[in-house]
Amino acid sequence: MISSPSFIDLLFLCLRSKCPVCQKGQLFRPYWGIQSLGEIFVPLTHCPKCRFEFKRETGYYSGVLTPTLPILSFIFALFLTLTYYLILKPEDINELALVSGISFLLGFVILIRPSIAIFISIDHAISPPNKSK
Repeated sequence: MISSPSFIDLLFLCLRSKCPVCQKGQLFRPYWGIQSLGEIFVPLTHCPKCRFEFKRETGYYSGVLTPTLPILSFIFALFLTLTYYLILKPEDINELALVSGISFLLGFVILIRPSIAIFISIDHAISPPNKSK
């Protein structure tokens, strides 16, 4: 059995969407295996390698959608807006506000998988499930 990953290892596991238990299985179906639009944002029910169940109870992922995803989207939008400002130097504040809003919405779509991976990994690190099942 693999020991608990360090914080840095946990972050890399999240970025690669790996199982927090075995560190080999995937949290999501690969993009080329997706059959419907909903499967892009929904994790697998369990790890294909170690059979660890990702969802513990109904409403489990609301922990992702409330704090984690908006915070990451805000950081993403801030980074893109700052980069846009430094490179193109727009004179109109409305242009900057538009870039900021689009970046924030884009962040929700791009960062939902890493947000779910972070939530599952941190939840597992803080409160590992019982192995007696």
